[in-house]
Amino acid sequence: MESEPTRVLLAVSESTIKGYPHASISSRGAFEWTIQKIVRSNTSGFRLHFLHVQVPDEDGSLYLSLSWLGFRSYLVLSRIESQLPVTVRIVVYGVEFLVGGIVQITAFWFLEKVSITVFTWLLVCCILNFLPLGFDDMDSIYASPEDFKNVKQRDRIRGLHLLEYFVNRCHEIGLDCKSWIKKGDPKEVICREVQRVQPDLLVVGSRGLGPFQRVFVGTVSEFCVKHAECPVITIKRRADETPQDPVDD
Repeated sequence: MESEPTRVLLAVSESTIKGYPHASISSRGAFEWTIQKIVRSNTSGFRLHFLHVQVPDEDGSLYLSLSWLGFRSYLVLSRIESQLPVTVRIVVYGVEFLVGGIVQITAFWFLEKVSITVFTWLLVCCILNFLPLGFDDMDSIYASPEDFKNVKQRDRIRGLHLLEYFVNRCHEIGLDCKSWIKKGDPKEVICREVQRVQPDLLVVGSRGLGPFQRVFVGTVSEFCVKHAECPVITIKRRADETPQDPVDD
């Protein structure tokens, strides 16, 4: 009776320097280390699972900002701003300063010209903010190069190009693999996927940041070591691969 292959989950991310479809330095390093040090020539004894977690689009922040601007402009247009309590007005002014005065004036002008009600404005912005734009195939599994050829809207699902690199590499050496995309906070999603998939091993790349940098930036690998419910191996990138800014990857 043949034994089940050892399942290794690799969390891979995009390059913060080159962007999609390039994989990060630490992700490529973790993958190559896994092939060379764990799998070696025993390709039939392992199955690699690739997980790419996409952070929610920055557009969401834009829509929320526009929603705030619509509300703020409504206060001005309806002449009720002066009737608000002092504390509330201080908060309003503070948020307005953070959002930006130029955009605020633009929103004010737009609302005044087209006479859009604040409720319509907020409704449109909120709908746009929570629409899952471009992620129709989020829960699909990609296990071979052919799986990527028939994907709808593949150009909008940017993470597919990144996963395709790892799947093609596995296909070249005859190594069984699966890959998929999730959306959310990478460290939390990775730990949830570990609970769901129950791999024998989790491999994550590490930027090798110092204590001071970890305080301000935080590290996914450190969180996974503490919270993932399976053995975790972190692969630190080589010194000669470290960018000028070590926070980049």
